[in-house]
Amino acid sequence: MKNKQKKAWSFAIAITLATMLCIVAVIGCKDEPDPTPPNDDNVVKERSVTITNLLDNNSSATVKGVFDKATLDNAASKIADRINAKFNTNTNVQGPYREIFDRGVIYIVESNPDYKIKTIGDGKTIYIALSEVDSEYAVGALPGIYVYSSVTQE
Repeated sequence: MKNKQKKAWSFAIAITLATMLCIVAVIGCKDEPDPTPPNDDNVVKERSVTITNLLDNNSSATVKGVFDKATLDNAASKIADRINAKFNTNTNVQGPYREIFDRGVIYIVESNPDYKIKTIGDGKTIYIALSEVDSEYAVGALPGIYVYSSVTQE
């Protein structure tokens, strides 16, 4: 009898320990986010940046693209410089530019499209080739979206 009791107790202890180990394993494997996410600035992915210093610091635009952070930030800066230069040197565009940028202008920068710029007729979206963000094309589509029309220049 004593032998059977010892075996029963040993079995009960083994089952209890196994159950406790399973509970610890489940609790210890929580899928919690890393408290400090890795820096992904160099990862090429879909990104968005807001340019806030447009038209005497009274307007903004969104620049989107699939790039690393530095490339998109650089493109956004060049677009901003072109817009501000045109705005500051040509008083004829100031009224229309303010109206356009009040709509929430979106520049979508693409690496190797088959166009330099294009619009889609919604009065606020401009697609631009990365190679053209520091050219006259950065402001070239603004008159087109002012009148809500589609414009493509190849």
